[in-house]
Order: sequence, then C-alpha cells, then structure tokens
Amino acid sequence: MKKRIFLILILIMVMTLISCKKETTKGCEHTFQKATCQAPKTCSRCGATNPNYVAPTPTPTPTPEPTTQAPAPAPSNVITFNGEVITAN
Repeated sequence: MKKRIFLILILIMVMTLISCKKETTKGCEHTFQKATCQAPKTCSRCGATNPNYVAPTPTPTPTPEPTTQAPAPAPSNVITFNGEVITAN
C-alpha cells in the first residue's frame, strides 16, 4: 500500500514537472509584427524586439531658394511636336 502511494506521488510530481514548461525569450519561436516608423519589429509572444532595427532618420526636404528673375515667356511661334521643335513663320 505504501509503495502504491509512493509511486502515485512520484507520478504526480513527474507530470507536474513535465507540464510546467516555462516559456522564456531564448526558447521562444519569435513571431515578429511589422516594424513602423515609431517602433521596431516586436515579437507578439514574448515582446522581444529585433536587435538589428535601426530607426529611420527623417531627411529634411530642401526648400527652393527664391528667385529674383521672372521666368522668360515662351515664344508664341515655337511648337514642339514629337520632340521636334517647329517654328511658325
């Protein structure tokens, strides 16, 4: 009877140890979500981020310098047709 109780207790302990799989970031098979401009790729399971992520740096848009000259008016007797310039007489 004592052997039977002892075996049942050992069986319960073994089953408990097997069922208590603790998921760690090392053992996680990462499922990364897409990166955005504000955040890197992030694993939806464990929250780990992609170590190779480099945040984009915004490139400033150059502002055109103001011109003091008015654009020259196009001559009214010049026509462009299929890349060929034709002047009307």
